[in-house]
Amino acid sequence: MPPPPPEGDREDDGGDPYASSASDLPVTRYASEIVEAVRANPVVVVIGETGSGKTTQISQILHRANLSSSSGDNNAPPSSSSTGIVVTQPRRVAAVSVARRVAHEMNVPVGGLVGYTVRFEDCSGRDTRIKYVTDGTLLRECLEDPSLSKYGVVILDEAHERSLNTDVLFGLLKLLVRTRKPTLKLVITSATLESEKFSAYFGDCPVYHVPGRVFPVDIAYASERPRSYLETAIETTWDLHRSQGPGDILLFLTGQEEIESACKRLNERVRDADETECDDAQILPLYAALPPEAQARVFCAPPRACRRIVVATNIAETSLTVPGVVFVVDPGVVKQNVYDPETGCDALKITAVSAVQARQRAGRAGRTQPGRCFRLYTRDAFEHDMPIVTVPEIQRTSLVGVVLYLKMLRIKGLSVLDFDFLDKPDGAAMTDALRQLYVLGAIDVDGEITEMGREMSPLPVEPQLARAMLEARRRGIVEEMATVAAMLSVERVFVGGSGGGKGQGQGQGQGRDGRDRDRPPPIASADETKMGDHVVLLRTYEAWARGGHRRRFCEEHGLNDRGMEFARDVRKQLLGVFRDRGRDRDMDRGNGDRDGGNGDGDGGRGGKRDRDGVEKNQTQTQRRGDVTDLRKAICVGFANKLARRLPRHNGFRTFGADASMIAEAHPSVARSLADDVTGLLPEWVVFHSLVSTTRPFIKGVCRIEPEWAAQVMPRLGDVDVGRLSGGALAEERTGANAEKAAAAAAEAEAERTREASGRKNTDQAVEDARARYLARKNKAAAKKS
Repeated sequence: MPPPPPEGDREDDGGDPYASSASDLPVTRYASEIVEAVRANPVVVVIGETGSGKTTQISQILHRANLSSSSGDNNAPPSSSSTGIVVTQPRRVAAVSVARRVAHEMNVPVGGLVGYTVRFEDCSGRDTRIKYVTDGTLLRECLEDPSLSKYGVVILDEAHERSLNTDVLFGLLKLLVRTRKPTLKLVITSATLESEKFSAYFGDCPVYHVPGRVFPVDIAYASERPRSYLETAIETTWDLHRSQGPGDILLFLTGQEEIESACKRLNERVRDADETECDDAQILPLYAALPPEAQARVFCAPPRACRRIVVATNIAETSLTVPGVVFVVDPGVVKQNVYDPETGCDALKITAVSAVQARQRAGRAGRTQPGRCFRLYTRDAFEHDMPIVTVPEIQRTSLVGVVLYLKMLRIKGLSVLDFDFLDKPDGAAMTDALRQLYVLGAIDVDGEITEMGREMSPLPVEPQLARAMLEARRRGIVEEMATVAAMLSVERVFVGGSGGGKGQGQGQGQGRDGRDRDRPPPIASADETKMGDHVVLLRTYEAWARGGHRRRFCEEHGLNDRGMEFARDVRKQLLGVFRDRGRDRDMDRGNGDRDGGNGDGDGGRGGKRDRDGVEKNQTQTQRRGDVTDLRKAICVGFANKLARRLPRHNGFRTFGADASMIAEAHPSVARSLADDVTGLLPEWVVFHSLVSTTRPFIKGVCRIEPEWAAQVMPRLGDVDVGRLSGGALAEERTGANAEKAAAAAAEAEAERTREASGRKNTDQAVEDARARYLARKNKAAAKKS
């Protein structure tokens, strides 16, 4: 995709907010000071207010000063010298859009001197000297090159957002700056005033403040808390459009679903409005999952006499600067995921923004002229109720991936439990991560990374899916598992208001009962839907691929067309990773990707496949009814997310965390999983996530067999966290949790015994199995002591 058009393309004359050039940005006036500071210090913190130009200009300033190369020559060919500047962004959309903007300003093509690398897309090359990446991308580069030897300067941008990956990078780069001194320079940029904290962490490094180009912003508060922030936000935005003069409007909402709903309703109002009532308006969504071409529209000037209304997540607070904004509507809320390591439960909460975030949002209204910010909360709430800063992600999320990553690095002197985080994570979260990695086989009883863990770590998916993919490779079904993993990466596969009958999209809860005879037949059979979400996702993708990836197919079956295309890209990338790393024993090396991508082989089964790697001949038809290997692979990968149905009740007790929970299967899957006669759900399942909304639900559910559960349960019950941590953590595995695991394992063993011998004394069978299990456990404990 070409870079954004010049910012002077708007058809308005004087006062054009799109016509500013890079030389007008405040940070350029501090170029010499920044260059000298970076030359003289290994680490520099730059506090740049909103609109200062720090994200697009600092990399160019340092490049022009020849600071991107340890040899002092930015035109030198790549060699053992560090020859590049890498700039991290917490979000994919920011990395891509900023790289395009910088390339445009430097009058070079994207992928040449200026490039970007994000998950599933690399637009950089041998000649790239300024590269924008997501923070997760730079972490993955550290696995291949622990010293980041090809970079002379690392810029951690938007450090104030405190993403999980950025906090890990803080600790790694603190080590690297010492070991590579003076060939590595680190620049920390932030839009907030936590300068003392950053400076102290990096050895009292110097701090430079760059003022933003900010005009006065008038703040209006609500007189009382609205009943519905969404309804009030839409009404306020519409009233502004009808009553205010020129200037674009930026409305902040919490997520994709809210944004799409608001855009639809605002578009309807614009369409139905009388021409004399108000000017035309262009309604534009902006969120991370939006395709790049749709994201780029917010940087393009609208037609004359047309106001833009941009409806965005908090991505527009600091990561992306939307030009032309004069009015900001701020409901004062943000969606955050909060993880409970004791139960393994994620709670996606809509919570109040911090005072820092509120100021960032207001600042978006004063970049080009005086603006107004309409806060849909009271002044008292802002001054007394809102937190001052946002809780860092590392203190409210699962650390399984982080701990696996740090174990994989094997950097001398690096201890996972003593890792120098800017803000130390909760000890319970570290304990939970070690326990889960042990259950997955990624670390051994002494906490050392295993060969399985080494294979899991480079895969760009969560550890559970990585483990499932490796098990699928062993079973010869890596392509099917890659399909499932790709579909799980889509925020919403099925969209409401259309689509399937039972077995078609039912696993994600958007289908109806299928009685309309005009509807297409279900994608998955009734028997397949009883296997759970993962099988439905697999069959959905296969049908879409065989149908030629048509949008019409998506419309007929209630699928998210953009989401399916994204899943296709993810699938190709995952299979490409297996191929690139030599994990292709289940794939035909001679069958290249006919779609121009990087890896959709034929899976080693010899069937004729379409360009998306989906078999078209009889072999696929013969295999359609057999998803046992897929379910076994999922069971292995999600062994730490196991649940058993309660007797005569469709509630589930979870296993795998320190404390079990009673949860329900999410309504989106419960009906299709239930037995047609008894109405009961499967006895044993594994699940993708445990979420708490109105009450706890398990989502992404896969039916497993009792004997598979029996194989998993002993590993869940016999975890010595003290040993896993090398003694750094006291043994936290209490007797209650061990008893819970013992009881479940015993009952599963009793079930097998009952089936084999026909024994009727169920209670005695359970007691015998429990006694055997506890005897083994006590024997193991005696050996340790």
